[in-house]
Amino acid sequence: MIYNNGVDFIQILKILIPEFEQQKIPYALIGAVALGFIGIVRDTQDVDFAVARDFASAARSIMESLGYSVRQHSDGFAQFGHSLRVFGDVDFVYLSEGTTHEMIDNAMECQIADATLVIKVARPEDIFILKMVAIRNNPKRTDRDLPDLRSIAKLHRPKMNWNRIGEYAKLLDMEEIIDEIRG
Repeated sequence: MIYNNGVDFIQILKILIPEFEQQKIPYALIGAVALGFIGIVRDTQDVDFAVARDFASAARSIMESLGYSVRQHSDGFAQFGHSLRVFGDVDFVYLSEGTTHEMIDNAMECQIADATLVIKVARPEDIFILKMVAIRNNPKRTDRDLPDLRSIAKLHRPKMNWNRIGEYAKLLDMEEIIDEIRG
């Protein structure tokens, strides 16, 4: 899984996942790399994780010990970059306890790297919800994330919890868009 930008996403996962497991950091892969695990391939520049907020400092310590530097850091988000392009950028969304249990505890376990590594990947509906939040927080992402929402719904519509998605759509004032996508 190497895109034209020279980032080796499998190598990044092979390095990070054992560290998360050793430190017992609750996580789920999200973002464009996670989309690949649910059947949607699109170009990306980084790897994104949802992590329990209580483990933000542990995640930061891991990243810095692996040679990543902090580009952005707040209570809800962090972005790390590496000087070697092959290790790319890694972003973290820090989740509250309730959201953590809903998303991370229910993540799918997927095998990668010739079945030598198991990674926790957010369910399609959780990726969908995070993309809704991303659009609401930054409308400039609409052109990139709205097609992802449509693709997720097209591939996974029957299995998704539309009541839960609807609750978030109401909170985000996105009910009309989500109703149109759901069909």
